[in-house]
Amino acid sequence: MQSCMPNANISFNMNSGSGFTLIELILATLIVAILTSGGLYISSGLISSSKVTATIKNIATLETAANSYAEINGGSYKTIEPSEMQTDDLIPSSWNTNGNWTYPLNNNGLIKKYFIGQNIWGVSGDYIIGIYSPSITNLQALSICRALENSISSVGFNGSGYNLPQYRCSSIVPDNNNLLSSSSQSEIFFGFD
Repeated sequence: MQSCMPNANISFNMNSGSGFTLIELILATLIVAILTSGGLYISSGLISSSKVTATIKNIATLETAANSYAEINGGSYKTIEPSEMQTDDLIPSSWNTNGNWTYPLNNNGLIKKYFIGQNIWGVSGDYIIGIYSPSITNLQALSICRALENSISSVGFNGSGYNLPQYRCSSIVPDNNNLLSSSSQSEIFFGFD
């Protein structure tokens, strides 16, 4: 019976000079490490971006709900709060509410809770939507503010209210990766007219 394996004489000569040197192996490992860390950095940036997008989507949901609430209540935002908005089926019943705060389920861990109401920190507008997050950075808050800039009338940041367009988001919220909590008690509020 004939074997399927061809006859091959394989031999290794350790002194032939073929193979990789220690320097080449270290360089290859270093290149792989750099490429991997770059991929992780890009991945974390994409995750951060998706969290900001989810936050903007939740604020848009609350904005639509607030305007519908006013329509139901004769144009008044006076008694606006999340539990009333849930009663009118304007925000999902799965969102937990407590006074002027609501806790959406699809916040991707960035925002702990959202505020909806009136009169906080001198922020002007028919109603105010705010976010509370101990883990949001100033840069993420600035991205959210910039996304809303054309639909908001004021911003509450660091205990003060700022009217737009006199101020722009970039002149209110710092452009850095410090935690929002270090400059603004983890909260930022947006006034809507």
